[in-house]
Amino acid sequence: MMKIFAFANSLVELLAVGLETFNRARYRQFVKRIGYMIRMTLGYVSDHWAQYVSHNQGMGLALEPYSMEKLQVEFDELFLRAVLHVLKAKRLGIWLFMSEMPFGTLSVQMLWKLFYLMHQAESGTLETLCTALPPAECKKQLQDPEHFVNFEKCLSSMNSSDEICLLTTFAQMAQARRTDVDEDFVKIIVLEIYEVSYVTLSTRETFSKVGRELLGAITAVHPEIISILLDRVQDTIDQVGMVSLYLFKELPLYLWRPSASEIAVIRDWLLNYDLTMVKNKLACVILEGLNWGFGEQGTLHLDQAVHAEVALMILEAYQKYLAQKPYAGLLSESMKQVSYLASIVRYGETPETSFNQWAWNLILRLKLHKNDYGMQQNCPPVPFSSTVPDMTESPTFHPLLKAVKAGVPIGCYLALAMTTSYKYTRGPVHDFVHQWGPLAWPVGSGRNCLSDIP
Repeated sequence: MMKIFAFANSLVELLAVGLETFNRARYRQFVKRIGYMIRMTLGYVSDHWAQYVSHNQGMGLALEPYSMEKLQVEFDELFLRAVLHVLKAKRLGIWLFMSEMPFGTLSVQMLWKLFYLMHQAESGTLETLCTALPPAECKKQLQDPEHFVNFEKCLSSMNSSDEICLLTTFAQMAQARRTDVDEDFVKIIVLEIYEVSYVTLSTRETFSKVGRELLGAITAVHPEIISILLDRVQDTIDQVGMVSLYLFKELPLYLWRPSASEIAVIRDWLLNYDLTMVKNKLACVILEGLNWGFGEQGTLHLDQAVHAEVALMILEAYQKYLAQKPYAGLLSESMKQVSYLASIVRYGETPETSFNQWAWNLILRLKLHKNDYGMQQNCPPVPFSSTVPDMTESPTFHPLLKAVKAGVPIGCYLALAMTTSYKYTRGPVHDFVHQWGPLAWPVGSGRNCLSDIP
């Protein structure tokens, strides 16, 4: 293995002489070809090193002249020298190849060192920094609040293509699949891309689209990082504004499992901000993007308690924003509905109509009925038992009981799906279903719940 590293090092140094000799704009295409050869050299060596590690993992190397730790150091140094040569060739378009380098086989310590050196690409002291700063010091300086200010200055001195290549390289470093993931490393890269793409006034116009795609790619590998982004967006949403909606639409929310505190943040945005405000719209985007279905094991991706909590949250928002609209009444208000819908056709969609459609679409995706849990495996229906809550006894369902008594259609639907209210032979839910259900129910709900009503 050491012979391969030695040969690759000699080849990289030879190619680096070509980079230095032809470092002119007139030789741009030739320099790109040299950069491509450096990238391919590292790729082949990295693949061979990964196979070597996989084959010898746990076997012991008593007969080998070099330990795995020594070989890892040699590979790291080879990689570092190659990156330094590429960093020196500025404005010739070969930084693109840095984003294609195999970062997954590097040690975590070398990742921190490379990440720091890439922030100093515009300085003329890369070799000095490389030898003077150990990885621990690089990590410490990267986490310094003053660091990002200096990075902004570094970006301002680059052309746009090199800036994009640099951010793309950062994203590739963060999403490299490895067994020893450093969460702090991924976090600092994600926050840095977010700041450049959405918060910093001088750069966000250029990088908002690129940053959105890069953050989407990183969170596809590390879905838990969405929690970090949500927390940062909460602090900067006044600066970011509507652009945050496009960001979260790009993120793989279907892979994410929000915590109780994050659900509380979404609840606050949904209930305490008007329908036209960014926080309310962002709450809707997040809830719509979550996976309300089943995971790979045939179980619910999100706990059933989250389904119930979100259902009651939507009901509360529905009552708050649409209580005075025709949506909230039954068919006795049919004339008002016809008039209101006619005005929509004439003047266009309103925030209320959008919210009404969003609420029904999401409610129908939630798994609220016990029979829903067996749908994925084609299990037989599960009969109701004493564990199913009674709407009239559980304090949690008092808003639901109030909605049913007021004749709110979405409340009646939730009562049927979540509680034992359907057992009552007479009552608001029973009367609603038999008198108004066939007309008031949304078309295409896919739930044959009316046939069970006595």
